[in-house]
Amino acid sequence: MLRKKPSFLSIITVCLITILLLCIFKAGQLWLFIALLALKLAIVLLILYLLFKWRRITAKDRLSILFSIIAWVGLLYGLKW
Repeated sequence: MLRKKPSFLSIITVCLITILLLCIFKAGQLWLFIALLALKLAIVLLILYLLFKWRRITAKDRLSILFSIIAWVGLLYGLKW
């Protein structure tokens, strides 16, 4: 049976979801700061991934990355306010 290596994008998504769940269940300024930092880092990593892999990825993948960047930015600004 072949094992598929997890993609870079799925690793980022799982890490962000874990950090955000910790932020929700362990409410506090430290966890909010960690969540905001993680969101900013993930957005930068996704943009860099999109720029460097632009020609290698399909149009469908490009759109999904763009939509996920928009969603994470919306969540970032939602957490800040």
